Amino acid sequence: MLVVGCDRPKPPSHQAPPRVVRYGPARELATLADRSINESSGLAVSWRQPGLLWTHNDSGDGPELFAIDHQGKTRARLWIDGAQARDWEDMCSFQLDQKAWLLIADTGDNDRRRKILTLYLVEEPVVDFTAQTSQRLRTRPTQVIRLRYSDGCHDVESIAFDVSTRTIYLLTKRSLRKCLYALTLPVENDPDRTHILSPVGVVADLYSPNAMDISSDGQLAVICTYRHAFLYSRRDDQTWPEALAGRPTMVRLPKRRQGESICFGRDGRTLFLTSEKNPAPLWQLDVLPPSAPSGKASK
Repeated sequence: MLVVGCDRPKPPSHQAPPRVVRYGPARELATLADRSINESSGLAVSWRQPGLLWTHNDSGDGPELFAIDHQGKTRARLWIDGAQARDWEDMCSFQLDQKAWLLIADTGDNDRRRKILTLYLVEEPVVDFTAQTSQRLRTRPTQVIRLRYSDGCHDVESIAFDVSTRTIYLLTKRSLRKCLYALTLPVENDPDRTHILSPVGVVADLYSPNAMDISSDGQLAVICTYRHAFLYSRRDDQTWPEALAGRPTMVRLPKRRQGESICFGRDGRTLFLTSEKNPAPLWQLDVLPPSAPSGKASK
């Protein structure tokens, strides 16, 4: 079966690969206390405040983000005025131009019928850690980005941002070959304009990728599936489409009821993940030293 526009990427050069990063067993940090987070589908680290993560529910919820700490407590709920949540599937966070940003992908399309998809770029607010109850915050998107794919409709549940090139990457889930799309910031701040994206590469041998993130230093990318995650390293002479065409390292994840979220921590190496359905656990995976053995997930 030929996927139109999804060309095979160029083979990588023969420069020596970067050091392989290995992870220890997953540690369950907490169970999310907020029962209204019943389908944690996207996850991103806070670049405003250490110890904070942002998540959102899957389709069927309002345009709202939840700020959670490492103990599973919801510290704030952020309502995004003017946004719609048709099928929010993933989010990412980054620092750019001395500001902290949250990027939300309303790109889910199980039936592959949506012609126009939407990205919401939001400046991350400050959360009051001294508050005794969850704060109620409101904001408006700094930018609303409409897009469509040049080769038809796709279900996309993975989004990441490479700060070094100011590029947004999106990855298809259900197509036979998992196609990668790219959009470089800044783009014209016109919500009536639709950006047409063409495939820039292929990520091979993945079954149903449903979350993605790129480390803040631009050296690592992680792609999550329902069972495990896959870690990709990028050499200085490579683009991400070239690096993602290579062979990844598998990262064993704990058994989750429906795992659809993953992100790097502020150090660009630690991994965090949650799961859909209640009760929803919050997990952390730490990098192993070169000589340490790996192990099973633990509490």
